[in-house]
Amino acid sequence: MKYDPEKHRRRSIRLKDYDLPSEIKKEIKCNMLYYVYVLYSKKDGNFYTGYTSDIRKRLREHQKGNVASTRHRIPLELVYWEGCANQKDALERERYLKTAWGKRYLKNRLKYYLTG
Repeated sequence: MKYDPEKHRRRSIRLKDYDLPSEIKKEIKCNMLYYVYVLYSKKDGNFYTGYTSDIRKRLREHQKGNVASTRHRIPLELVYWEGCANQKDALERERYLKTAWGKRYLKNRLKYYLTG
C-alpha cells in the first residue's frame, strides 16, 4: 500500500499499513497528540481530570460507564481540554490540574461556564 499524504490528513493511519522510510514513521509518531481533559458530572457537580491519546474514544468509555472512577457520576460533560505534544507533558499537566493551584486555574478558566 502506497503512502498517500492527503489520506493521512483526513483520518488517522496505522503505520504498519504503509511501506514508509523509518524517518517518516518517526515524524508521524511524533505528531501524535495527547489530550488532558476535564469532565463535569451533572450528577454530583464535581470535576474529573484525565489524559488520553484518543479523546473521542475515551469520552465514549466514560459515557458508557466503562471507567470505574466515573461510572457512578454519569452523565458527564466535557468542559475543558488541551493538547500536549507528548505523553510526559500531558501527564505532568494532568497532575498540575489536580493540585489546588490547578483547580484554581480551572475555576478561573471556566468561570463563565460555572456561573451560567
